[in-house]
Amino acid sequence: MLFASLAVQPSADTAPPPADASGSAPEGKMSDYYLARAKRSIQLGDLEQAVSELDQLKGQVAFTVNDWKSAAKDRIAVEKALKVIKMECALLNKNMAG
Repeated sequence: MLFASLAVQPSADTAPPPADASGSAPEGKMSDYYLARAKRSIQLGDLEQAVSELDQLKGQVAFTVNDWKSAAKDRIAVEKALKVIKMECALLNKNMAG
């Protein structure tokens, strides 16, 4: 029974789990799939994609990652603002140089 309950975590490259008789995949398997894809996006440095993957979670899993998602959204906003500030500084430097 113990070995039957063990499951291999899905890879980010695998297809989503197949639907059951009701037409939808089991929530637990879909959660694992979304978490694996979010983990892969984080490893690639794409926080926006990771947050969009986590937005698809439901139930207790969504509640659990809510704080992380909020912090990630804050970081994304800061990174965007920093990019705009750097661009403005570069434009000002170019204008002042001549």
